[in-house]
Amino acid sequence: MRAQAHTGWLVVAVLAAGAAICALDLFLPLGVAVGVLYVVPVVLSLWLPSRVHTFVIAGASTALTLIGYVWSPAGLAWIGLLNRVLTIALIWGVALVVVLRKRAEERIKTLEGLIPICAACKKIRNDQGYWDVLESYLQQHSEAQFTHGLCPECVEQYYGSIPQERVK
Repeated sequence: MRAQAHTGWLVVAVLAAGAAICALDLFLPLGVAVGVLYVVPVVLSLWLPSRVHTFVIAGASTALTLIGYVWSPAGLAWIGLLNRVLTIALIWGVALVVVLRKRAEERIKTLEGLIPICAACKKIRNDQGYWDVLESYLQQHSEAQFTHGLCPECVEQYYGSIPQERVK
């Protein structure tokens, strides 16, 4: 519920930023590079939940940039066109970086906080109150995978004296 409220305010901020930039763009002469400010809503999309939001905002920013070129007061047309082309390239470059960052965040799982672990057997209590084997818990809550082996001390303890070349 709290995340949805946070997202709602962020959507309002993105829309307000887009509207303010558009209004500013329509009132300034064509050669002024105010369209670069359309990058701000694209960067704000970093905190929206889906990558689709970033593409929609980048597309809307591109459309508003083109509308600003057509409807802005007269100025040097070639400078205005150059500014708009660079602005659109910047918008989509930033959108690409935002999307790649979101994708990386989706892939990263981290463990945080206190984890209740048995001091004797090293099992971990899960959210339902059951005790899971350490490896199972870590595989469920991270991207870690496990292989098993025995350290030299455990080989000695459980199997006695085995030549070291057989242990490796």
